[in-house]
Amino acid sequence: MKRFLSFLTILVCLIAGSGLCRAAVNDIHLKLSSGVETRISKDEDGAWTWQAGAEMYTLAMEKAGLVFKRGQTILATGRIKGEDVTLTTASGGTFLGLKCRADKIKVVLNASSPPWEIKFKGNKVKIVHSGTEYGKVKFYSETGKIKAKDSQGNAVAEMKELSALSAAPGVFLIEPLTQDQAVFLALYILSAGK
Repeated sequence: MKRFLSFLTILVCLIAGSGLCRAAVNDIHLKLSSGVETRISKDEDGAWTWQAGAEMYTLAMEKAGLVFKRGQTILATGRIKGEDVTLTTASGGTFLGLKCRADKIKVVLNASSPPWEIKFKGNKVKIVHSGTEYGKVKFYSETGKIKAKDSQGNAVAEMKELSALSAAPGVFLIEPLTQDQAVFLALYILSAGK
């Protein structure tokens, strides 16, 4: 996990018109325990941008469905069917699958392993895999910060400038996610207002 967090630098444009946390957003900041800081903002076209360092990612809704890119290279394309999302790589392999419900999001990395779960429990979010809790995400209204902490209570990610709980920082508790998958998942969650 620490290796993953140390190289995470990203820029993402997200789905136009999705609406984050039910309000307009100027800037959101995310800081990882590795010290990496990102800035997320919404542009005039409704796209979301997440920037840290030189790496660039884009997630957009196009006629064909979702298109996820790093720079100009398409990493994955996908469809939203109801509340579920399936992304495939350019070569046709599975990139990531999501089964979204009001109380949880199941993150399917591949068909042969159990999904990770992002569970919404009142004023916090739990990250669970095979019955084991890997950490929690909580909104601190007095500071306006959202913190993701592992099961030992160590802060893994912190987000500010949001007015409500978001599960997005919790994706950094899902150990097997690649950098590309974490970028997609965090910003898809933000775009959905979860």
